[in-house]
Amino acid sequence: MLTVLDLHGFEDIETTDKVQVINDTIQDICTRDPWPFLESTDTISAPGEVNGTTGAVTLPSDFTSLLKIVNTNTSGYRINFIRMDEHFERRSDQLALTGIPYNYFFLGEGMRLWPIPETGDFTLVYIREHPEVTSGTLENAILIPKRHHKAIPLGAIYRLHAQEDDAENAQLFKAQYEEKISLMRQDLFIKQWDSPDSVLVMDWDLSSFGDLED
Repeated sequence: MLTVLDLHGFEDIETTDKVQVINDTIQDICTRDPWPFLESTDTISAPGEVNGTTGAVTLPSDFTSLLKIVNTNTSGYRINFIRMDEHFERRSDQLALTGIPYNYFFLGEGMRLWPIPETGDFTLVYIREHPEVTSGTLENAILIPKRHHKAIPLGAIYRLHAQEDDAENAQLFKAQYEEKISLMRQDLFIKQWDSPDSVLVMDWDLSSFGDLED
């Protein structure tokens, strides 16, 4: 990728600066969608109290956003999201309730389960952060599928042109970059043509049945 940038006239720019632009482009791509290549899983045990905070979950170090969390001790019982402000308004007198959790919410950068579990194992399916690359990073260490790597130098080229106030070339390469991402989105999110995808909606608000005791 550094060679491609040099071939486009950026050989006079420091390698560290070019690597930073490549990293900026990778992060831009990765934060646009919940890409399948960023999906990961982790299993945690009942958090109880973590650093003095009840119900707090110790998230993986590369965590960016959650796709799903299930209680693996109750046949994959799914735990549903609730907004933090709604949780505190509706349950201000039950914040320390313990039991089988059926809600999670985010407080700042941290995630909490409610009711607070005293036992149990929970599996997270989440979107991870792409690690930064260096000038020595091998191609197979880039999480974006190899067939879509061409998008990265295109994004870097448009950014470098923009930094040099070359608006015409910046727009030219930005259009190519956006087209590559659009094609990547279609390629990666459609994995089968055998049958139509079906969506089963089961987003129940269990709180309507009253707070569940363990």
